[in-house]
Amino acid sequence: MSKKRSDKFSLHPDGTRIAAKIAMIYLAFGTFWILLSDHILALLATDFFRFSRLQTYKGAIYVVLTSFFLFGLVLYYIRNLRQQEEALRQVVQGVAESTGPAFFTTLVKHLASALGVDYAFIGRLDPQDASRIVTLAFFNQGKISDNFHYELKDSPCAMVLEGEICFHPQRVQELFPQDKGLRDLNVESYLGIPMRDSNGKPFGLIAVMHRQPLPNGPMAESLLRIFATRVATEIQRQKAEEDLLTQSQQMRTIFDSVNTMIYVADLENYELLYLNEYGERIAGKNWQGKTCFEALQSGKGGPCEFCTNARLVKDGQPQ
Repeated sequence: MSKKRSDKFSLHPDGTRIAAKIAMIYLAFGTFWILLSDHILALLATDFFRFSRLQTYKGAIYVVLTSFFLFGLVLYYIRNLRQQEEALRQVVQGVAESTGPAFFTTLVKHLASALGVDYAFIGRLDPQDASRIVTLAFFNQGKISDNFHYELKDSPCAMVLEGEICFHPQRVQELFPQDKGLRDLNVESYLGIPMRDSNGKPFGLIAVMHRQPLPNGPMAESLLRIFATRVATEIQRQKAEEDLLTQSQQMRTIFDSVNTMIYVADLENYELLYLNEYGERIAGKNWQGKTCFEALQSGKGGPCEFCTNARLVKDGQPQ
């Protein structure tokens, strides 16, 4: 049995859905009680007065039974919500101070622990080959294991990358017989949530797997929904930092190839922030922490007469 749903955010199961479940259970119980009890009364009552008295007893018993019945149902859902909140608290506390690659490994570890599953992983589409997934963190039966890549074809993850929540509470190997990874890990159940970029396009997933039917699927889904957004944000933040570093390195390469001095100085305090290789050959390599006039103009104790910084800043703001 498998389930596909949209990945609309939800912290708890929908309140209307819970209320509808309780109402339907109550309706079924009430209908069963009326039909069965009336049949029993018809067998027991031999006269009108006896029948009337038994009807009164039946009503009192019904009120008592339904009170306990409703109490049990509401208590069950309250405990379920509290369990979700406690699991969320544990995961949040576990990853609160983690950033970068450590965030991913810490998250899968705490997710697996909170949900009681054998496997948890975070993966994204391979930038070099969109037909496969590269994992960023993989929790494997009690420990963090090496990252790996695998083909999307014939795997439940392919459905997730189409934008669907993919939940297979049991017999997932029978549904995806060509997925060698599921067989090797002896996976019985699977839950995967897509991660989306700023344009809403799926680019990765966060998933948990278990060698038995997945315990408490709704709670697992709620947690993964929450952290899919957080992980997607972290991945995109790291990607932006990598792009910025690449651009910076490219600019340095260009500036260092020019046979003229290029430097960057703070507009307010004149501290030298960057000096290309040509400038270092003239001023030396010990320019860090010095002002531009100290490092580049021998004997200068203040800004140069030709300095334009004063015209580039107005009321503390660059012009």
